[in-house]
Amino acid sequence: MLTRCFYTLKGHKSKVNFYPNDYKDLVNSHAAIYFQSDEGSFDDTLKWPMKILIEYSAVDENGLAVYSNSFDTCYGVGNSFQRPPHLDDGWGSNDFFPVNYAPIQHNTLILAIKITYL
Repeated sequence: MLTRCFYTLKGHKSKVNFYPNDYKDLVNSHAAIYFQSDEGSFDDTLKWPMKILIEYSAVDENGLAVYSNSFDTCYGVGNSFQRPPHLDDGWGSNDFFPVNYAPIQHNTLILAIKITYL
């Protein structure tokens, strides 16, 4: 698993969990990706829960989105985008793309993530 944290434009700290070849019941079949809020420096001053649209893609060597997905956090995402700390595993896709067809070039996978506040 690969985990990266970043701050959104409005100051929410977010975490991306990427599983390159397994997650739960799809072992060695699909890559998985999950998003969630994380404890950050500005939590006391921010509006919760996060109301955002997350668009994410695996990008090929030409910069084109090969596999894409999106969701908005206003409905059905559990506690993943509530004010942390929370015990939620995140929200995303456990079958983002088949591992046999990953758009990898020079041992590199490029993921594009766009967050829009709603």
